[in-house]
Amino acid sequence: MVKLGELVMILDLHRQGLTVSVIARELGVDRKTVRRCIARGLEPPVYGPRKPRKRLLDPFIRYLRERVMAYPGLTGRRLWRELGERGYQGGYTAVTDVLREIRPARFPAFEVRFVAKTKGKVERPYRYIREDFFLARSFRNLDDLNGQLRHWLDTVANPRVHATTQRVVNEAFAAEKPHLKSLPLAPFRSVLKLERRVSHEGMVSVGGNLYSVPDATRKRVVEVHTLADEVRIFEAGTLIAAHPVLEGRHQRRVAAGHRKTARIPDRRRHEPIRILRTGDVVAARPLEFYQAVGQRLACPGDQP
Repeated sequence: MVKLGELVMILDLHRQGLTVSVIARELGVDRKTVRRCIARGLEPPVYGPRKPRKRLLDPFIRYLRERVMAYPGLTGRRLWRELGERGYQGGYTAVTDVLREIRPARFPAFEVRFVAKTKGKVERPYRYIREDFFLARSFRNLDDLNGQLRHWLDTVANPRVHATTQRVVNEAFAAEKPHLKSLPLAPFRSVLKLERRVSHEGMVSVGGNLYSVPDATRKRVVEVHTLADEVRIFEAGTLIAAHPVLEGRHQRRVAAGHRKTARIPDRRRHEPIRILRTGDVVAARPLEFYQAVGQRLACPGDQP
């Protein structure tokens, strides 16, 4: 490409009568360039639109857009890793450049917080776990969550080089492990304690599900201990019910023995039968009785 100063000199030498060969030799440029500059004069060169280059990321743009629209908080590092699992062989910077274009617009805002000097450093690992592991995942139960977490730790979190220490997490932990105290023999079981009101049906609501208490429960307010795999219900400090945690919401569980059922012997079948509400059992009568009722209904005008 000829600079503006060179173009002016070519045109000036040409006006002085110098030939193309002499001008090219004096300025050290190609003769074709000299001819082109003389023919064009001082008009600026015209360049056609460049054809966009095909990028390695192009086949994955749609996937990125769908993931970001569904989960705006997904980090570029997480999405770059997901693309690699789908065959992308490009760099991380190319992914972040596209993400800046397709992420939903965010309005500027600020929030004033008075925090400790190291609060951000303490909470940063939990943000990393939340964004890189929990976000955009689903779990069938606690065992499935632990299994996915174990795989994430072994393949993503622990083999990485820590941004602050510049050490591989696994290697740093191996060096620190001999100086740590051993864990207690008994596993630690975290308990969430709360109060719940017993409904008229003898049910207690915990986490969107209903759990039964015995019919003999007298207090309307009970204490509930929620563990990872069990719901325990106490009345005045005494355990009155224990249920496995129900998955999902709007589920009901009535434990065996929580509902009383009165029974009387049936002489004909020699086995107990259940006493139901009044009106649920029809008294047995001879067929002549029902025949007389039918005739009476068929002739409503007749007097008895």
